[in-house]
Amino acid sequence: RAGAATVASRLARCRCSSSLLRSITRQPRNLPISQLVLPNCLKRPRTPPPAMPSSFTPSEALKDETCAAFAGARTKDGWVCAWAHRRRGWGADLVVQRPTSRQEVLVARADSVGWPVFSPDGAELLVVVDNVLKLCDCEKGETETLYAPPDGEKLKGAPRWSDGAVFFVVAAKGGRETLKQLHRAGEYVPEAFAEDVFVASAGGSIGSFDKAPDEPFRVAVTHRLADAMVAEVLVVDLLTRKATCMARDARVEYAAPSLGYLHDGRLLCRFGGLCADLDGAPPCFAEDPAAYVDLADGPAANLAHGLFALGDDGCWEAVPLFDRADVAARSYGPAPAPRDLVLDAARRRAIVTARPAVANSV
Repeated sequence: RAGAATVASRLARCRCSSSLLRSITRQPRNLPISQLVLPNCLKRPRTPPPAMPSSFTPSEALKDETCAAFAGARTKDGWVCAWAHRRRGWGADLVVQRPTSRQEVLVARADSVGWPVFSPDGAELLVVVDNVLKLCDCEKGETETLYAPPDGEKLKGAPRWSDGAVFFVVAAKGGRETLKQLHRAGEYVPEAFAEDVFVASAGGSIGSFDKAPDEPFRVAVTHRLADAMVAEVLVVDLLTRKATCMARDARVEYAAPSLGYLHDGRLLCRFGGLCADLDGAPPCFAEDPAAYVDLADGPAANLAHGLFALGDDGCWEAVPLFDRADVAARSYGPAPAPRDLVLDAARRRAIVTARPAVANSV
């Protein structure tokens, strides 16, 4: 191996200064080059790393990293939050932030993470990950699969917690949507299973749905007719699976009606154009879709817009909103987020967007 003598001879040929030569030759002759103490002037300069930009534009940052689908719930210890964190080249993570701990990743490197939906007490959450419905325990950090659809089926939108029950929508291979109720394993149920609640008409879509808090076998659901601007509000009996049409909305070109049950059992619903001249309970679209082909353009007269509550007498009563007459929809078209009315935990108050009848502000 080359030693100090070899280095000294090479330095002499390079006409280096005598002081540099002495610093080399004073070291042991058989010392390997890797152990020589070299002057700074002989050390190979290190290439500095490329300078990072001082800032990124929003479009540049979103190409590499995004956070979306935020959800939160109030617990006895404070707020617990969850969201989907996506990074380019990595995938999507489901992140949970509890008030008493750091951020924790419950699901890592998924292709897709849906909108998290917390249980009423904030201890658990439902989320669709890679077309599989999962239940996450926020306290223990554990995740289990509740429902994996068969080949050809796809989970649509976000699941719902409703009065202790779990509901979600599945689209079949041909596009036909079905509202399902999940029965979790317990004392009387050996293993979890899902059963059909309502099947939409061919090409129709299921929007908002909610379970009545005072009656365990009643579910309200909105059903939009295929390729039309008309939707219906149905109440389904879970025992007989009989669906009763309670109202029709003839202005759903932007968003289907959204609904939710109040604490006293009244059904609260936002309509774009409530048909006020219905006689009795008309048949449902799913029963005879061919009879409603002529409703593609929707009726233009006797339509009521705003927030309404269904009374015990079966009539819809307008909910006064002071001087704000125009109630806007939460979204335009289908969305992955829950499209229900935003109700508080006690089901006594609802949050809506509205604007004055003669102003452009919201």
